[in-house]
Amino acid sequence: MPLDLSEVDNIIFDLGGVILNIDHDAPIRAFKQLGIPNFQALYSKATQSSLFTDLETGAISPSEFRDGLRSFLPIPLNDHKLDEAWNSIILDFPVKNIRLLEKLKSEKRIFLLSNTNTIHLAVFTERLKQHFGYNALDELLEKTYYSHEVGMRKPNKDIFQYVIKDSGVIPDRTLFIDDTIDHVITAKSCHLHTHHLKDNESIIELFN
Repeated sequence: MPLDLSEVDNIIFDLGGVILNIDHDAPIRAFKQLGIPNFQALYSKATQSSLFTDLETGAISPSEFRDGLRSFLPIPLNDHKLDEAWNSIILDFPVKNIRLLEKLKSEKRIFLLSNTNTIHLAVFTERLKQHFGYNALDELLEKTYYSHEVGMRKPNKDIFQYVIKDSGVIPDRTLFIDDTIDHVITAKSCHLHTHHLKDNESIIELFN
C-alpha cells in the first residue's frame, strides 16, 4: 500500500533487505561447508557475536576479522575463501529499486543508513557499477551513512542522532524504512516517521 508522503521531505533507507537483495542464510550454508557447523550462533539476522559487530563499527580491520573467523575453522583458509563465504549474503540490486531511487532523488532528500563493512561495501559497489554504471551509492542519494565509517551501528540510538544532526533533517518530516524491527523502534524513539518493511513487501509498493 502506498505511503502518504505529503508531510515527508526526507527519506532514510536501510540497504540490505530494502534496496539490496540479501540472503541471511547463505553465509550459514557457506561456512558450514567450510567447517563451522553453528555459524548461525555467531551471525544471523537476529543476533551476532562481537567479531561481526566490531567489523561493522570499524573497530577491527578486515584482516583482523578474517583471523577471527579462522579461529573457528578446523583448517586454515585463505582470504579469498573466507570472503567468498562471507559475501554470499549479497545478491543483487533489483532494477526497480534503482529506478525508484533515481526518481525520488529529484523529489525528496534521500539518504542511506546501513550496518555494513568494508568487505561487503566493495562487493555491492562493484555490482552496482557493473549493472547500472554508478561508481557508488552516493551518486544515487544525497549521502550514505555506513556503520563502519561512522563507528556506530543500528539499533543504537547514537547513530540515528548522528544522522539527524549531520544531515540537518527535521525528524517529524523524515521517513525511515528498515526491515529490522529493532531499528525501527529506535528510529521512532528519535521522532522519525517509520515503516517496517516485511519479508513479503517491496519498497516499490510503498511509492506507487
